[in-house]
Amino acid sequence: MYWLRPSSASGGGGQVVQAADGTRPQGVSSGLEIYRKDLQDQLQNLSLSEQDRTKYEKEIKDGDQTSLDRLRELFTKLQDQQAQEAIDKANLTLPRYMDARLKEFDSSHPNFQMLLEKLMGVVDKYRKLFDNAPNRKEVEELEKQAQEEMDAHIAEYKKTLAPAPGATDNGAPQAGNAGGKGKPAGDVGQGDKGVSSGLEIYRKDLQDQLQNLSLSEQ
Repeated sequence: MYWLRPSSASGGGGQVVQAADGTRPQGVSSGLEIYRKDLQDQLQNLSLSEQDRTKYEKEIKDGDQTSLDRLRELFTKLQDQQAQEAIDKANLTLPRYMDARLKEFDSSHPNFQMLLEKLMGVVDKYRKLFDNAPNRKEVEELEKQAQEEMDAHIAEYKKTLAPAPGATDNGAPQAGNAGGKGKPAGDVGQGDKGVSSGLEIYRKDLQDQLQNLSLSEQ
């Protein structure tokens, strides 16, 4: 290791000398410490076994510049791979969450279509955010936020449901009143045809996406 030592002769200048064994110029030392801290932060965002995590922590602590460069390359590769896996998963589980929540309500209710559009808008918005997420943890946090946003829309929707006589709290008819009083038999279920077909198209789109993903059988 070398650094510049000021010359005692008049006129300034300096002399390059080799560091004594076991010493390291302060700038180089602090630079490596910053590098190590950055790698530690990157390691925290990776999904690893405890054995691998312990091994990498030791390599970060004891490694030289070359070893740290190798770790950065490896961590970046793992981070990108795990982020993409999380994105693929979130793009499937978020619409499933939406579908499950929608099934809680009577799809023939006048305001149901509006709720459906709002929730589909949340799915589309977060799909774009997933693509820009830098790591797996960020994708998972975004998915959680998306579910909370859907829950907020659903809470508002519930406020619009004024239960009619013989109806449950979510507006669905109770047993024995499924057809609705005074409603012609031919009209039963007609109100939700458009909504139902919209959901089927959405499900088909998700099925097409699923075929293009490489996922393990569970």
